[in-house]
Amino acid sequence: MMSAADKRAIDAAVASFVETYPGDVPMVDLRCYVREKTGLDISGPVLAHPLKRLGYRRDGERKIDTCPGKTVFYTRRP
Repeated sequence: MMSAADKRAIDAAVASFVETYPGDVPMVDLRCYVREKTGLDISGPVLAHPLKRLGYRRDGERKIDTCPGKTVFYTRRP
């Protein structure tokens, strides 16, 4: 179970990512960013909660250049 301090650190890192890199959010990049900022290796579903609170919704999987497969993207919905 995560501590309240860990949850706040994750929320802050996710908010920092979407401010630093506006637009669609690839989960593979978000996971790396959060791991670098917090030292926590967090799964995609845990990262989806702060994204949803910020107005992002799952957009599906897309192929990207930085990994051999596909990754899930989240987009901001008005």
